[in-house]
Amino acid sequence: MKKYGEKNLRVLTFVSHFIPGVKAGGAIRSVLNLVEALGDDLEFMIVTSDRDLNDKNTYFGILPDRWTQVGKAKVMYLSPRGKSILNLWKLLRYTEYDILYLNSFFDRFFSMVPIFIQLLGATSKVPIILAPRGEFSEGALNIKFIRKIIYIRVVNALNIYRKIEWHASSLHEKEDIIRIFKKNFYIKKGMHIKKVYGIDFLEKRDIEPHINIAIDLPGNEIIKEKPIFRQKETGKLRVVFLSRICRKKNLDLALELLKGLKGVVEFNIYGPVEDHIYWGKCKSLINNLSDNIIVRYCGEVPHEKVRFVFQEHDLFFFPTHGENYGHVIIEAITAGCPVLISDQTPWRNLEYKGVGWDFGLEEKDNFRSILQRCIDMGNEEYKMLSNRSYIYGHDRVTDPDILEQNRRLFLQDRFKMVEL
Repeated sequence: MKKYGEKNLRVLTFVSHFIPGVKAGGAIRSVLNLVEALGDDLEFMIVTSDRDLNDKNTYFGILPDRWTQVGKAKVMYLSPRGKSILNLWKLLRYTEYDILYLNSFFDRFFSMVPIFIQLLGATSKVPIILAPRGEFSEGALNIKFIRKIIYIRVVNALNIYRKIEWHASSLHEKEDIIRIFKKNFYIKKGMHIKKVYGIDFLEKRDIEPHINIAIDLPGNEIIKEKPIFRQKETGKLRVVFLSRICRKKNLDLALELLKGLKGVVEFNIYGPVEDHIYWGKCKSLINNLSDNIIVRYCGEVPHEKVRFVFQEHDLFFFPTHGENYGHVIIEAITAGCPVLISDQTPWRNLEYKGVGWDFGLEEKDNFRSILQRCIDMGNEEYKMLSNRSYIYGHDRVTDPDILEQNRRLFLQDRFKMVEL
């Protein structure tokens, strides 16, 4: 095994979807940007699906179930036949790697199964880093809550994740992980057990999981390109919602909050329909909006055109139930498009920073008030808001400390061979 900190350390990475996929959202961008930034220092080997989220057909031009060079990484796109427990055991058993990096907590095949294979001692013992990717936020946990909480309680009772290294993309995600995995242990106080009325005296201590904070890395494209500042007309507002259409992203609340607004509002929806029953609910809300609210579903958008979509709109409205990072949020900000989002993301205190607004999901009046304020806003005020957004976003994505955080996540001398 190579010494930690050497070049070409091998990181076996599991993520449910990877490029050229787009429908699975931020995890794809998180892993891709990590590979692009650190791929010269680390050897990334990525195990993923051979098709995009909910697609029936494999990606065009790829060879499934074998290692393929994709940019700076080797990628194995698993076919449905290749996604078997036996095949995964063979992959973990016979692939040479130094770190196992998992990009989900609740994904059955790409996270739970590898953990249990390690638990059973079927593979070599290496450090494991797990990035929950926002799955522990309050809003995300409330979706399919019972199934999730049962699994959490079982693995906590069995102490299965006790030697995992956690990757949190923000301080807020670190707090979420601690809330779920913090344990109270009773330990012997001092070198000798003291007797109190014939009972061993024990001291209660809190044991927290080991968590590394490494903010997700931005893509190179949002660093290089400057925004195109729009002309904003008083009494009109062009709003965009860009994300997967599913309950977690909370499009139905965004549509509900459009009711009663005065002025002309164009609300354009971009993104794949992941939950068709949920989308049916959203369409019913659209049909009940007044004539001054114009809603269009614009379909999916290739990632390379996301920036141009934001540049054509005055506001990104995204009351999500939870994001561990929110690549789409920083893409909007760096495009000079102010944001109105929930407080279930790492992007907080945006009004103080002069680049947008963030509110609790129960603060519906505040959301509506800001929407109306943006409708009434004139061009000069909007231009200053848009310019501050770009400057703030550019400063964030070019911060060298972010790259160093991600480098330290893997290149740590304290990593040793571990057993679950």
